[in-house]
Amino acid sequence: MLTAGIHLAREEEDMYRYSATGTQTYRYELTTDMTGLYLQNQTFLMDDRLSLLAGVRYDEWEYSDIYDSGSSNPTPADVKKDHITYRAGVKYNVNDTVSLAQLHRHGLLARQPEMVFQNLNTGSSHREANPNLDPEKPGWRTSEPISPSGPPGRC
Repeated sequence: MLTAGIHLAREEEDMYRYSATGTQTYRYELTTDMTGLYLQNQTFLMDDRLSLLAGVRYDEWEYSDIYDSGSSNPTPADVKKDHITYRAGVKYNVNDTVSLAQLHRHGLLARQPEMVFQNLNTGSSHREANPNLDPEKPGWRTSEPISPSGPPGRC
């Protein structure tokens, strides 16, 4: 069974801080556009007792319309990042109540936008922008090797 999809999202962030007297002391604005494309295939063999799963996903996100009044450069250039992740699995239904399954997946954690573009040096807060900062790669994750399940079915 082949599955494909697309995910499109836009986030617009606005943050303002005010003093006790009502004077604006900080302004932060940012637009994040995110695109995700994925393709996954699941094959069933041996009268659906064995299923194999493989998938790939491409993610892209762009930080734009950036304004940060607390940064030494309040209007830095837009930043665009992308990444590819994978997953693979196998499941064997021993009988109607017991299955053996293994799933491996590789993921990513996008960095907070401030880490990419904000230069900050006020009080105890010090941050230097790094537009070349890549997503955090937590690596491969593996499910428990043996898991009981219900009737034969999907991975």
